Amino acid sequence: MNLILRKALIGVCVVSMALTGACRAVESVARPVHRGQGQAGTPRLWPDVPPLAGADAVELDLPLLLRLALYSSASDMARDSNLKLNSFDFVIHRVAVMPEAVQSFYTVERMADAGWNAKQQPGCTQTASLGGLLCTFARSNGDRHTALFIVAGYEDAGAATYLYYVRFESTRLVSTVTPAP
Repeated sequence: MNLILRKALIGVCVVSMALTGACRAVESVARPVHRGQGQAGTPRLWPDVPPLAGADAVELDLPLLLRLALYSSASDMARDSNLKLNSFDFVIHRVAVMPEAVQSFYTVERMADAGWNAKQQPGCTQTASLGGLLCTFARSNGDRHTALFIVAGYEDAGAATYLYYVRFESTRLVSTVTPAP
């Protein structure tokens, strides 16, 4: 093998190893908080989220960039509200219904009955940008706060809707006021 080709192959190997290491570093940044049951491979809904009949859990992971965007947004919102983000978890299900059926199921009333008690909850809205539905619910219990997002996207080829349940839990930060001298 000639010297130029050998150096080129060594260069490609070095760059590949460097990129692999960089991807692992970025991946670790995407999971800076405890990941619960969705990450551990037990795709069950939480006890306070009513299950949609016929929905089956699927073993999928959220894409890295989406996890980064979700975590970053949640961290910013928590910080702006004087909260500490404690956990970020997700579960993915697939169901053979249209997003409208998901919207009819996850009503503000049904979720309030399940304990989602935030005032002025937006519930579910159709979103053209997502090609489906976005549901937003929240609950508070003392200093503990939980947000739940349900994203429903329809897949034409499979005639099914994927349900992405994303949950964030946080606690109120204790503010310390220092008296003026």
